[in-house]
Amino acid sequence: MPPPKTKVVVPTKGPLHSYIIDCSAPAKDGILNSVDFKRYLDQNFKVNGKRHNLENITLGLNEEAHTISVESTIPITKKYVKYLTQKYLCKHHMRDWVRVLSTGHNSSTYVLKYYKILNDDDDGDESD
Repeated sequence: MPPPKTKVVVPTKGPLHSYIIDCSAPAKDGILNSVDFKRYLDQNFKVNGKRHNLENITLGLNEEAHTISVESTIPITKKYVKYLTQKYLCKHHMRDWVRVLSTGHNSSTYVLKYYKILNDDDDGDESD
């Protein structure tokens, strides 16, 4: 007697992975252009080692909130989205002032924030 046939699982049509990049703080200050950042992701996102292969990936932009959403029906890692964001910041010489932070351990949201810089108003050499 032949073994029973197994059912083939069809992937869902909805997004498998969904990530959000919140770049509102640098965009409101005029340092970062969210439209240019989305265009950079569009041109540099690699799927199966090839650029411009975005059949299974959707990049969305909310210009009012300055957020970029990355939705895919294929598995992509959160780390790769962070890598591309850091690469963009390095290319535009913003890596010294802006950092990429995750909002939580299992969260799918990245936030671009400024580094906290402590300014000491004391000159250090006090004359009596």
